[in-house]
Amino acid sequence: MKITVKKIENENLLREESLFHTANGYLGVRGNFEEGYLEELPSVRGSYINGVYENIPMEYSERLYGFPTESQRMISLPDIQTTKLILDGENVSLFEGELIEYERVLDFEKGCQIRKVSWKSPKGKHLIFTITRMTSFLHKHLFFTKFEISSTNYFGKIQIKSSVGGFKKREDNKDDPRVASSFLKGFEIDKTEVIDNIPFATYSTISSALKVAIFQKHLCSDSKAAFSFKSTDEGFSTIIDTVLEKDKVLKVEKFTTVADSLRNPKDYEKLALKEMQTVLASSMCRYRRLWFCSCKRTFWRRL
Repeated sequence: MKITVKKIENENLLREESLFHTANGYLGVRGNFEEGYLEELPSVRGSYINGVYENIPMEYSERLYGFPTESQRMISLPDIQTTKLILDGENVSLFEGELIEYERVLDFEKGCQIRKVSWKSPKGKHLIFTITRMTSFLHKHLFFTKFEISSTNYFGKIQIKSSVGGFKKREDNKDDPRVASSFLKGFEIDKTEVIDNIPFATYSTISSALKVAIFQKHLCSDSKAAFSFKSTDEGFSTIIDTVLEKDKVLKVEKFTTVADSLRNPKDYEKLALKEMQTVLASSMCRYRRLWFCSCKRTFWRRL
């Protein structure tokens, strides 16, 4: 079974974020565009670990004896999706330039989302790319994204800028008790480091005192690609500078592993690193073994 969308309708994007999410029972990621939307478009750029929550004070116009003073709400991780594509200084945005072809598919059998795009920039650069993403069932702590990029008329510099961090607060709605609280602030960053050329960050919730670790690693088909890391106030960025060559498809694989202190109070950081090292060891004999093993099962839950 597949769900397919062949055009972008701004009024449907928020709904499609839920419809095109990927999840494995532990980790769930909403179906946002990696490169982002227009700033004015509503969006919930959410990624969630099952059971990781924050304490929320409960407000009453008149509090009576026995009323609970707080509740718990599942809280979004810092953003793990964002990946910017930059062609010689020109950002890729499907809301600018000319969208020639577009197809977005949610494949229930394979457990993945695939987005195929043919796009021409305002300056005339024609880019063709496919983005495939999944949350793994073989490695439940893994979120995987693959980019396949080519061009018919542009052959030159391309930069892939991938980031971890940032949290867009969900809009309040006083008529909906699920989102009515103005208290929910998300995670605060504890540290950023690089271990074995793998950048990571750890975060803590403010009230429930839960912690998460997020590791992210990229592989590129161009052996000459230059990698650099940059710490930010909210996490870190991985920057890949390379070249789009004639008659070649540039492939970039993005691996993100997460772990939490709710299940692993003492070694959540080590667990996320171990999962990443295991996945990378498998990917060295190509990611396909991981991909097809992971796609044998599917599990969907609306976020």
